[in-house]
Amino acid sequence: GFVLPSEAASFLVHLPLSITEAPERTIDWLLRTIDEVYDAKFNADQSDRQDGLPLQPLVPFVIEQLLFTHGLRRLAEVHLYDLLNAVRAHLKKHCRARLFARFLDAVTCTKKGERVSNVGVLTVFLMVRNRLRNGFPEPGDGAGQKACLDGEEAERVQQIEVIRFQNNTYVPLNCAVSVMRRVYSAFLPQRKVGLHCKAIENMASVHVQYKNAKGIQVSEVRKSKGVSTGDRMTVRMNMRKAMLARSPPTSPKGSPKGGSPRGSVDSFSSAFSFADAGSQSDPRNLREEVVVDVDRVLEGLVKVLLARENQIEERLRQMFIEGDTDGDGVPSFDEFSGMILRACDGISQRKVLRMFRDASTRGAGSSLSLTPDVFTE
Repeated sequence: GFVLPSEAASFLVHLPLSITEAPERTIDWLLRTIDEVYDAKFNADQSDRQDGLPLQPLVPFVIEQLLFTHGLRRLAEVHLYDLLNAVRAHLKKHCRARLFARFLDAVTCTKKGERVSNVGVLTVFLMVRNRLRNGFPEPGDGAGQKACLDGEEAERVQQIEVIRFQNNTYVPLNCAVSVMRRVYSAFLPQRKVGLHCKAIENMASVHVQYKNAKGIQVSEVRKSKGVSTGDRMTVRMNMRKAMLARSPPTSPKGSPKGGSPRGSVDSFSSAFSFADAGSQSDPRNLREEVVVDVDRVLEGLVKVLLARENQIEERLRQMFIEGDTDGDGVPSFDEFSGMILRACDGISQRKVLRMFRDASTRGAGSSLSLTPDVFTE
């Protein structure tokens, strides 16, 4: 269920009593506001990295943004209340609202690994979200051969067609698979990369555009499950094409003038034409395209990142136990240094000393606070 974030609760102290009588914001408003917050946070993170500042968790960032936008604390409090109240009201109606609540630490987590407490997970989420919605660098230059998660603009960027239908955001299947393959390849073995990319097939739908009997252009997104065998086969065939494509196709060198240049959007799209774009024999001018829900893809990404984080935490705990040679539970500097040097060979003693100081002075127990929990943080 929904819980009020502690930092938000300490900020909301001057709300008028009449605020509880105000109507709840609609889900359309909430989803639009979430997108605006994510966009602003992504841009702020880029600025903070350039200035050498630590990246903020989501709650203090939202409070700062509201103070900047409205100028007065009492107005910022009202708008923060509106946002949190809308999240509470629509928490179970949309996966974008659920994931936003988890980043706010506004949901009770009963299972280990559900709580999104690491700002690094939010940072990767925002970078991948930007790639899925705005495109990614073309192959052939240095930037296109990397995972491309830092948000920096490349010289040429392949644009992704974003489709919005009934409060959901969709992108073409092959684009989602291509982006997520690059992302997962940055930290997962190849076998798991394939498994997680194949899971995107379960998130696929078919975007259909046609003219109805009255000649009106109709656009709709059909879920592939439980709709028709044809839709399921369309998804499966195009998923196979996307998985077999190691990178976006390019035109051969020396293509005639006026044709698609190497790596252009046209050549990228045409090589993955998902269905008949409207033949002359079809009076409805039917056009089909396999698409995936961006929110569900990102939800899957967060699940993978949290599982990876839990694996690293368990590995660090094991390292702590093995490095604590005297078994007193409070590693000395020599023990701590041995742990770090075994994991990161070549690190300077000065840096190890600084890490030891930060870990030893964290928490109320001073030097006695270097526990497994502090070490894994």
